[in-house]
Amino acid sequence: MLCSNKQSTDSRPKTALDALYEQYLRDPASVEPKWREYFASIAPPVAGGDRAHSPIRAEIAERARQPRAIASGTPEGGHAAKQAAVSRLIQIWVNRAHLIAQLDPLGLLKPQRPRVLDISYFGLSNQDLDTEFVTGSRTLDAVPKRMKLRDILAQLEQIYAGTIGAEFAHVLKREPDSAFLADGSLVTIFKGTRIT
Repeated sequence: MLCSNKQSTDSRPKTALDALYEQYLRDPASVEPKWREYFASIAPPVAGGDRAHSPIRAEIAERARQPRAIASGTPEGGHAAKQAAVSRLIQIWVNRAHLIAQLDPLGLLKPQRPRVLDISYFGLSNQDLDTEFVTGSRTLDAVPKRMKLRDILAQLEQIYAGTIGAEFAHVLKREPDSAFLADGSLVTIFKGTRIT
């Protein structure tokens, strides 16, 4: 039975129909006349004709498996790609820089710097340090809207990996406990445990 353009009465899976269409593209005479008429009605002949879909799908899947690299085409395109990389870098610093925060007052613990906080992880290099990028800042008082990458990194280091920080992105399960202060007074404190 032929299918209308609006709804399919064919009960075969899409992959079987795709295979039949690809067979039609290779050799229209190899499919039943009803299918030949149907495919001709939905895909009128064009210059160069239609291409089989399975190689296109395979090519798209292969591209998806490839690592992404910064485009090096035109200067505008290259800068746009680097701007996107800087925006991702800022977001990762906001989410991950607590891992290298200087929270040990005695300096006994040296946190390991995750690779995801390095500019090379985003396809940037030392040559980009003096290039200006948009910061995404909403307030000029705190952070300018445009800064050199070198200055962006210094700000991120100071704000997110310095000696003072606040945890606000996690929900804490609080268990009350008591502690004595140096002056002998009793206070209630809370032990924070992350709930993930």
